[in-house]
Amino acid sequence: NSVAVLMELYEKAQKGELPKEKADELMSLLHDVKPVWGNAHAVIQLAFKVAHRDGIGDLVAEGGKRLAEHFGCPTCVAHARGLELPAYDPRAINSMALAYATSNRGGCHLRAYAVSFDVLGVPVKKDPLAIDMEKPRLVKLQQDFFAVIDSLVVCKFNTFSTEPADYVPLISAAMGWSDFTEEELLTIGERIYNVERLFGVREGIYKDTLSERLLNEPLPDGPAKGKTAREALEAYLPEYYKLRGWVDGKPTPETLRRLGLEEFTYIVKE
Repeated sequence: NSVAVLMELYEKAQKGELPKEKADELMSLLHDVKPVWGNAHAVIQLAFKVAHRDGIGDLVAEGGKRLAEHFGCPTCVAHARGLELPAYDPRAINSMALAYATSNRGGCHLRAYAVSFDVLGVPVKKDPLAIDMEKPRLVKLQQDFFAVIDSLVVCKFNTFSTEPADYVPLISAAMGWSDFTEEELLTIGERIYNVERLFGVREGIYKDTLSERLLNEPLPDGPAKGKTAREALEAYLPEYYKLRGWVDGKPTPETLRRLGLEEFTYIVKE
């Protein structure tokens, strides 16, 4: 992602679309590197420069968001909470707008892989472009389920053919439990997700949104031509908060008590 941002910055510098002093700085730092689309050799050069924090590599190593901001083009990067996105554009797979925005670590497809239902049809098939108010429930379900999967150190590819209930007998056998339920499993995942969110609230990192590019820049072509992520995110977020028991990205004291996390209530009251 950072290299892609650099390539876009280079292209803008060539076209005179960056502030002159920033364009001059970029060109001086690149030296013999020519970061244009399709130049595989440049990617190899940049890998070494990033590893050694050499020249432009020192800035690329800081990530796409900081790189773009440094050169005066904050809209040149697509991110959530400063973490650049993986393969799935939320303007075309609209449940990923909610998944990315509410991911506790930012632009990550492994907190909720909403592609599974928007594209693959697992556990149900959804239209990736349609506003569908069942999607917030599915995103929350995946986030809670995946929190348990991560705790078990299990590959998420397994979840394409398994459900939360499939893990109940496995955990029961490992722990010697006789009355463990699917509901308890998902509550554990929900508790984990809320603890993660409490960390973000404490550190002031809990605004559930996406970068300006994703919210305001429509896709230029393809099946999702003209789409941004704004409509889906604005539609889904209130329902998601209702399901979570959150207000403006913060768990309510009632939610924390329900999950046995009342000792952390002070975090959301500050």
